[in-house]
Amino acid sequence: MLISARELWRNPARRTAYLLQVVAIVALAGWWVALNEGLSSRSTRDPQKKLDAGGRFAVTFSVYMPFFLLVTPCLVSIGIAGLTWYRFAPKALAFGAICEAVFTHWVRSDKHLLDYKPALLSHLDTSVLLASLAGVAALAAIVLQARGSRPVPAKPIPHPRPDATNHST
Repeated sequence: MLISARELWRNPARRTAYLLQVVAIVALAGWWVALNEGLSSRSTRDPQKKLDAGGRFAVTFSVYMPFFLLVTPCLVSIGIAGLTWYRFAPKALAFGAICEAVFTHWVRSDKHLLDYKPALLSHLDTSVLLASLAGVAALAAIVLQARGSRPVPAKPIPHPRPDATNHST
């Protein structure tokens, strides 16, 4: 369900939830930039750590192709969905943060790639921090959005109490 802009900015919980969505999107974009910089960093000059033809193919097939053909389009669609005011947007951002963290750990598990690109490890650390930030911001947005969608209870109308001194019997 689409939330109107007027309702979004009048409700402080929803307004804060939307701002947290934007923080999560910025963290997701920062994750992509950090990992892209790490994957495109300079390779080592040590001939013992160079990848042979089979190793290059394996790294391309297991890391680079999923990053550019799967993760990047999914990240763009999640970012666009996160900028909307739909109720599912924070959940999509949380899912994106989980996928980013899993992919970062997938890249970290490839020891040959880490030996071949020594600067990649520091970029992976930055990527994990940004994915965590995106996840925390998205979860906080989910909580605030749920809190903001509850109706505010009306104050009870006080009933007049019978006066103890007035006995009209």
